[in-house]
Amino acid sequence: MKKLVAFRGHSQLKRAALNILVKTLKPKYVENLKEEFMKIDTDSSGFIETAELKRVLEKMHPDVS
Repeated sequence: MKKLVAFRGHSQLKRAALNILVKTLKPKYVENLKEEFMKIDTDSSGFIETAELKRVLEKMHPDVS
């Protein structure tokens, strides 16, 4: 249970750090990142799932298994 709580804490810290990072970026850069994310997130779940990431990676680098 302690490991689960620690993992959750890391996740919250990561989320907070990403939030700060996004707030320091220029709006145009953030908009470009959102557009690229939405291209990968084909089911509009708000998350990039393994199958979606695999599809993009295979398209970019067909020789990678």
